[in-house]
Amino acid sequence: GQPIYTVAFVSKRDQVVTAGGDRQLRIWNVEDAKEIRKTGGYGNEVFHIAMTTQGTVFSCSADKTARLHRIDDGSHVRTFSGHTDWIYCLAWNESTGQLATGSYDGEIRVWNVGDGSNVLSFFAAPGYKPEATASR
Repeated sequence: GQPIYTVAFVSKRDQVVTAGGDRQLRIWNVEDAKEIRKTGGYGNEVFHIAMTTQGTVFSCSADKTARLHRIDDGSHVRTFSGHTDWIYCLAWNESTGQLATGSYDGEIRVWNVGDGSNVLSFFAAPGYKPEATASR
């Protein structure tokens, strides 16, 4: 088996979404623990997910991308590309329509979810030198 790194409840449903080492988002029915569907396409492990109230889920991966998928059918909505290292975490601000992602090298990127544009990028690791990062 592969490790699960993240899990979240689907808003207004008896379902959970999981992700991890198998490079998949998996949607499960809470009542009977049955898998409803899975969504792949990731180039590496998926570290974190965040649900929206609009029936979508954000995810981030060691493939250096964040993504947005629909829960109902697993379809891909948008990919957020630009990080140069593994993305470990993300946060969704529903009131502003912005997504924040954080990568291993200390970079934070803020994205406009509506058009996928990168609004802001900065390093949040004082004193850290990104060029000194050892290759994994």
